Amino acid sequence: MTSTAKKIPENVKDSLREEIARRMKRDDADIPLLPVIAAEAMTLLRNPMVDFRDVTALIEKDQRLAGQLIKIANSPFYRSLYEVRGIRRAVTVIGLRGVTELIASLAIGQKIFANKMFEEKVKGLWEHSIGCAFLAQEIGGMRSDNAQDAFLVGLLHDIGKPLVLNIIAGRMKRRPEEYPAGPEMEAVADELMDEFHVAAGRSLGEHWRFPDNIMHAIRYHHNPLKEDIPFGPALLAGVVDLYAHKFGLGVEPRDTDCSSHPWVSAFEFSAGELREIESSLCGNARMIAMNTLNATVEETPEAAAAGA
Repeated sequence: MTSTAKKIPENVKDSLREEIARRMKRDDADIPLLPVIAAEAMTLLRNPMVDFRDVTALIEKDQRLAGQLIKIANSPFYRSLYEVRGIRRAVTVIGLRGVTELIASLAIGQKIFANKMFEEKVKGLWEHSIGCAFLAQEIGGMRSDNAQDAFLVGLLHDIGKPLVLNIIAGRMKRRPEEYPAGPEMEAVADELMDEFHVAAGRSLGEHWRFPDNIMHAIRYHHNPLKEDIPFGPALLAGVVDLYAHKFGLGVEPRDTDCSSHPWVSAFEFSAGELREIESSLCGNARMIAMNTLNATVEETPEAAAAGA
C-alpha cells in the first residue's frame, strides 16, 4: 500500500524542537499535579511500618482504582483458587507492597499516560514502564544496595517520554495544517522523545519531588557508569531497560546479548542469576505489564463498582 502521509518539512520540525527546548529551559511543560493517592502510596512504600489497614484505606479512596486492582488480582499471574471480589482479598492475593506499588503506578498512569492523539504509542510506553518496574523490583532484590525504590526506579525512569508526547500533541491540535497526524508525525515524535525525555523527566521529577534514587535514574540511565554517578539506581534502570528492549516490553524486541553488556557486567550476576532473568523474570514482567495494561484500558463502570 502506498503511504499518503504528508512529509513534515524540516523547518516545521525544528520549530517544534525549539518549542520543546524552550519549555524545558523555562520549566513550562504544563506538568500536572501529582495525584494525591500516588503521593500517599509513595510515602507508604518508604514506611517500613505500613500495615494492611493503611493500604486498604488508601484504596478505598478511589473506586476506579479499586476496580483496576481487583481485575489485576484476578489476572492469570495472580489468579488464586477463588475469584477476587473485594479490596481486602485483592491485597491478600497481590501482597501489601505489591498493591501499594500498583496504586502508585496506576494513579500516575491515569495522569500522565493519557494521550488520544498518540494512543497506541502511549500504550507501548505504559507497558514498557510497568515491565521495567517489575524487572527492577526483582533484579534490585538480587542486590540489597539496589532494592530501595527499585519498583519506582523502573516505572519512572522514562517518565519524560509521555510528557514530551503531550507537548507535541498540544502543538498538533493548535496547528493541524503543519503537524498532521500520521506515520511521519509518529516518527518525529519518536525522535523528539529520545532527545528530550531526560530533561522532561527531570522537570517532572522536580515538580513532584521524587526521592534522590528516582531522580538519579531519570537523569543518568543512559550513562550509568559515568565516574561521578553513584552506583545504584541509574545502573539498575539502564539494565532493566536493556532487557525490556531485548524481550519487547512495549517496544520492538531486539536480538541482543545483554549478558555481555558493560552495565550488566557491573552487577556481577552469577550464571544462575542471568538465566533466571532471561528465562522467567522477563516473561513474568511481560505478563504483569499486559495484565496491568488490560486492567487500565478495558476497565468498565461495573469493574470499578466491584471495589465498593
